[in-house]
Amino acid sequence: MPSVARATGDADPAVRRRAAELLGEMRSPDSVDGLIALAKNDPDADVRNAAGHALGALHDARARDVLTDGSRKDTD
Repeated sequence: MPSVARATGDADPAVRRRAAELLGEMRSPDSVDGLIALAKNDPDADVRNAAGHALGALHDARARDVLTDGSRKDTD
């Protein structure tokens, strides 16, 4: 998982998006904080969306606020 987690910081949004998807598929609780950061702060809407989906798959209570906020304000 460390190399996948590092890929969330890649300059290419397609790489960050795929990393978020993989982290969701891996269902590792260790990835929640990084996915929350992507969902809240990534400049690319597709990456934020992928991070949100991954967080939803993890069913972690820490993600509840960011998922609720993201669904209301991500319009690009």
